[in-house]
Amino acid sequence: MTFTSPFWLFALLPWAGVVLWLLWGRRRKTPVAFLDLWKGPALQKPAKRALQPPPIFLGLAILAMLLALLAGSRPRAFAGRGGAGKPITIIVDRGMSMSAMTGGQFRFVAAAKAASAELLHAESSATPVELLTVPSDGVQAADLSSWAARVEKDSPTALDTQAALQEIVRDRLAATSGGAVVVISDRQLGFDDPRLIQFSTAGMIDNIAIAKMAARETPSPQVMLTLRNDSDRRSASVKVTSGTLSVARTLDLPPRGGERNYFFDFAKFDTIIAASLDVKDDQPADDRAWLVREGSYPKIEPRAPVSAELRRMIDVYSHSRKPSDESQTVAVVDAEADLPGEKPAVWIPPATGPLAHGAVTAANHPVTANVNWSAFSAQVQTAGPAPRGWTPLLTMDGQVIVALRAEAARQVWVGFDSPAWAATPDFVVFWANVFTWVGAGQERFAGYPLAKFEPDWQPMELAPAMKAPAAGQWPGLYRTKEQGRMRAFNPVVDLHPHGTTQTPRWREKLADAEGSTRAGYDLSAPLLLLAIFALIASALKWKRRPLAGIHA
Repeated sequence: MTFTSPFWLFALLPWAGVVLWLLWGRRRKTPVAFLDLWKGPALQKPAKRALQPPPIFLGLAILAMLLALLAGSRPRAFAGRGGAGKPITIIVDRGMSMSAMTGGQFRFVAAAKAASAELLHAESSATPVELLTVPSDGVQAADLSSWAARVEKDSPTALDTQAALQEIVRDRLAATSGGAVVVISDRQLGFDDPRLIQFSTAGMIDNIAIAKMAARETPSPQVMLTLRNDSDRRSASVKVTSGTLSVARTLDLPPRGGERNYFFDFAKFDTIIAASLDVKDDQPADDRAWLVREGSYPKIEPRAPVSAELRRMIDVYSHSRKPSDESQTVAVVDAEADLPGEKPAVWIPPATGPLAHGAVTAANHPVTANVNWSAFSAQVQTAGPAPRGWTPLLTMDGQVIVALRAEAARQVWVGFDSPAWAATPDFVVFWANVFTWVGAGQERFAGYPLAKFEPDWQPMELAPAMKAPAAGQWPGLYRTKEQGRMRAFNPVVDLHPHGTTQTPRWREKLADAEGSTRAGYDLSAPLLLLAIFALIASALKWKRRPLAGIHA
């Protein structure tokens, strides 16, 4: 038997006190005519006081009170402890705030253990559980006695799980026709449901975080760090390094809950800039941050039909050299009228001109660099004369086949077609040169949120962790295996617990969730009816005692 509203059981304490007082024996009352008759020695031993059986009407009243109190606690009786109904869905948030430490363990582990102990008081240990974690690896089958042990084996993450958590909770509520959905998280879900129950850990997080990091090289090299203080500490030591140069300082921190910007001057920057906090706090993931120097690769946008070979080249280039938010868009067009004015573009007119034969002559330029022009095709189909005012880059048989201009915007004219050359590595190098030069942006130091991680990146150096995290779920320096490019992934700092610790009246929601409990019977109504019957019987058996007269 379990009680879904056990608070009412506390009322049994005053009830027991009243019952004991009523049943405790008292001296028998005897009417006398004159008080002076009691003077003198006692003729019998005094009666001993002890518990005595009550009159039947009083016993029935006491029983009615007891049954009413038990009905208020909403007891449920089950055929057996091993019985089980529909599964309970349990969703555990392993986001950054729930991956902070509390009492020597991760907050999501501590909350899971506490929730498991609570649920085992209300449900059978054999109740089936469908376990999901966020980020999710799918649904795991468990039972109410074992799911928390599985959660304890999971690794922490430094991810922002707000959107993913809301999506998974909504999906599970829609996908399951019955059964409670229990969420272990400190995030605000933004909606409620009769089957939704939420647990998390209470208490403040003690943490100092690198909330933001940025760098500039002009007019002078400088790094800006934004520190967030979610602790009572007033200072922290910080070290910023780039190559062989480093700057270390002890900084005065803002009050708890505040942020402040700090600036570090350098003589020059290397490829990587790293910052580290010398602190021991609840979340080590945000104690380090990185920036990596990178070019701003262009976004290639074909606006006209291109050959299958060039289409594959554009796809490969875009995949290996991903554009950023600051990247320029390079339009690929086939007519002069479609050139986008003062914006970068590649003009590939139809090759309907005469054939050109012989060796090719290449001007010294980034577009023609690193290409083996001696192995170029001996014959190509041209697109006719190059546009006036454009600077020739490649000529063959006295005809210009590649030209460019860079006055208002960088644009390249490619006026030839050679299917045989498209199958050579030089074709790839040439077009990579074209796209890079046309869409070249300024170099910058960049760091990315973990949400933009892709499987191609492999960890080089990770932030400190209390347990080995999975790649892409923890901040650090990453490198691509094939191209060897580096990228910094830093966490999005949001460690404020949102105040949710436990759904009020969750036992009632658990019991009311359709099919959420094992097969059983709610005894509240039968107990309340028995209480009413006992009270009626008590009234029928009640006997009024006549008043004893006093005679002279």
